[in-house]
Amino acid sequence: MDKYDNFVIFGASGGGAKTKEYLDKLGKNVVYFVDNDISKKGTKFLGKTVKHPSEILMFENKVLIASMWWREIKQQLELDFGLIERIDFFKSRIFVINNKLELENTQKNFLLKLENDFDNYLKVFDLLDDEVSKVLYYRVLKGRVFYGYLNSLFPPMPKVTYKQYFHKEVKPENGDCIVDAGAYTGDTIEEIIKENIAYKKIYAFEPDEQNYNKLIENTKKYQNIEAHKYGLWDKTDKLYFNATANDESFITNDITQANHTIDTVSLDEFFKDKEKPTLIKMDIEGAELNALLGAKEIICNYKPKLQICIYHKPEHLYQIPILLKEWVKDYKLYIGHHLSDFRDTVLYAKV
Repeated sequence: MDKYDNFVIFGASGGGAKTKEYLDKLGKNVVYFVDNDISKKGTKFLGKTVKHPSEILMFENKVLIASMWWREIKQQLELDFGLIERIDFFKSRIFVINNKLELENTQKNFLLKLENDFDNYLKVFDLLDDEVSKVLYYRVLKGRVFYGYLNSLFPPMPKVTYKQYFHKEVKPENGDCIVDAGAYTGDTIEEIIKENIAYKKIYAFEPDEQNYNKLIENTKKYQNIEAHKYGLWDKTDKLYFNATANDESFITNDITQANHTIDTVSLDEFFKDKEKPTLIKMDIEGAELNALLGAKEIICNYKPKLQICIYHKPEHLYQIPILLKEWVKDYKLYIGHHLSDFRDTVLYAKV
């Protein structure tokens, strides 16, 4: 890296911001950002222009990939744009700068939890319904142990072959009343539409204002979809929120990490006088456990299908499976993993 002074960063988001911070400390210059999101083309990010990947060919600068999807982006740049010699990697949550390895809290927190709560992780194996899930859970735990620089020496984390939220036993079906918590801009809803599923109704929850506005725009042409600018929690409240205008916004108790407040609601309160959901999907950046506590009545009494992300906090990998099995002993639990990174581990549940 020392021999280069000018860089292009692929990823106009959180990873890109962190990469620029490191380059600034090294006295390096970021010429511009690159992002696949067409809506970002021509905009400014941290004072730099955001360009489309095809425009990289016009310049002679080193390209740093700053995204959790670095493998896919590498392939895109090689196959679609012929870039091979000018690719370096900045892997999500790990920074290799001047040959110094700095791990962020992701791996450290997991190793600490694994040491202190090893027996709870072991319990999950007995709760899973099939051998495929047990093997996958083991490989996810193993992958987290080696996550980071060492992980590049091993095969990527194992991804399942089916689409996220379309597990063969736990997927949207005709007649479902669906909760899409962490609806983002409607990407999961679009997949449901593509599958021609005759859902009864979809309630989409997205507290980030920019994402919510895009969600409204992207889903207005479809029938029986209600979008609500709420975060899900264990009660109605106002909480601090860090809005990143991407899929990494999160609720926080630390006011220094927040840029505004959001309204929250529990599913039990929201559905008090409504038809109860038959499928609940949650990808809400670490708020899943609190949101489940706020849906205890629905889950215990109506036993909906569940698709719950359990990767945001290391303890969720055991807390959520154990909790759901305690509430509903008839639940069959399955594990899915949908990225080569540590992210997108999903717990699927169905009676």
